[in-house]
Amino acid sequence: MQEDTAKVWTEELFKLATNILSQNASRNTFLLKAILKMFSDKRRVETALEQCNLMTNRGDGIKLEDFTWEKFQSFLNNLCLRPEIDRIFMEL
Repeated sequence: MQEDTAKVWTEELFKLATNILSQNASRNTFLLKAILKMFSDKRRVETALEQCNLMTNRGDGIKLEDFTWEKFQSFLNNLCLRPEIDRIFMEL
């Protein structure tokens, strides 16, 4: 009886260890990662808007007359710290 139980356990454990699909993470793991990334991105955007003086209150929107080309470039530079973005705008 114990040998049969041990054999069943061994076979089932071997199936789990060699099944590629069972080694994937659960959906909840990926959902949590997506939610955390979304909130960190939102915080980065809000910080970049505050650095450009475009957003004083998070509940308010951005006035269209305040969102000039210079403010857009400043916002983009604060959001994405990549020097090649400036080069692309210089070529335009």
